Amino acid sequence: MLGLAESGVPIMPEDKMNDTDDLALIEKAKAGSRQALEEVVGLVQDRVYGLALRMLHSPSDAEDATQEVLIKLITKLDSFRGEGKFINWVLRIASNHIISFRRSRAERNEITLADAQAHMDKNYANAWQESDAKGYQALVVEEARISCLHAMLITLDRAQRLALILGVVFGVSSQEGAYILDITPAAFRKRLSRARGRIKDFMSANCALVNRDNPCTCARSIAWRRKSGWMYKKGLVFTTHPNRGYEGPALDSYFEELDEMRKVSALFRATPRYAAPFDFKDTVKKMIDSGSYQVFN
Repeated sequence: MLGLAESGVPIMPEDKMNDTDDLALIEKAKAGSRQALEEVVGLVQDRVYGLALRMLHSPSDAEDATQEVLIKLITKLDSFRGEGKFINWVLRIASNHIISFRRSRAERNEITLADAQAHMDKNYANAWQESDAKGYQALVVEEARISCLHAMLITLDRAQRLALILGVVFGVSSQEGAYILDITPAAFRKRLSRARGRIKDFMSANCALVNRDNPCTCARSIAWRRKSGWMYKKGLVFTTHPNRGYEGPALDSYFEELDEMRKVSALFRATPRYAAPFDFKDTVKKMIDSGSYQVFN
């Protein structure tokens, strides 16, 4: 049975983490078991990559950041004392690293909500090309929806972006978010509220998914999204990316009953649970074999 996040949106079951079993596995890894260490990496690599991809919007940048985070994880694993969820300890390491990671290509484009508004005001009437194959059309429309949501994340500063991903997409509590970001629960709630408020104001005024009277639909926006950089010009990225289903439930009949703020949260949760594009456990093996890193401090 699905629970509810603090945002009021249904949340999916947690990552492949079982606190009791994982603690035993972690202790084996800390004792020097390479197999256990590889299994630990396998448990968390998708979630770390999913955070990095949403933060940076670029699969290649996300891969680099994920590898660096996982190296930090295995070199710091001995400091995990089993206080709280292991995944939150991992997300704390990942957040601390990604917040100072080099600016991604999307960030260097410096897309703002004001830019998006200007493009929509000028170009929203562009029609969908009905001649495209219907199967491909559906994929492109879904790509537009997901890439738009990810691009809106990039318009936030990194601190607000982290709070929104953690609190809305991953559904962590304010207590967990406070631990991950090393701030107070009140500060986390305030940061999350500001981020959600900025995105909600923009989407309420423009997005037809939030308010059906708005002119901007995913299909009609494709041309200007490609032109403006809100959607990759080279083709599909997010709808064809390896994933393990969606973060939240499908946008079915319950969606229409939500208020605008909860609709925004539901839309961000209705995005892929991204899978790491390759197995980072192989990277860990090579790293250990190279002798370039001290595995445990």
